[in-house]
Amino acid sequence: MSSRTFEEYRNMTYQQVVDAFNEEAKGAGVGVSYYFELTRRDQDQQTRALLRYTRWITVMTVVVTLATIVSLLSTFCGKH
Repeated sequence: MSSRTFEEYRNMTYQQVVDAFNEEAKGAGVGVSYYFELTRRDQDQQTRALLRYTRWITVMTVVVTLATIVSLLSTFCGKH
């Protein structure tokens, strides 16, 4: 089997990369390209998850800040 290009790896699904690695592993010439591609995809998935968590934390921070402001306004304005 010949080497794949970067674009070929990018266009493969995760399972296709795993299957290609397993097929190549039956022979003698398993390279690190498969490891790099699988690691890159895993890292990309983790990055997307962290970005989702960051967005939720931002939303929750805004909600808590607004609730605090409303609470302070009602406390100070309600004492007249």
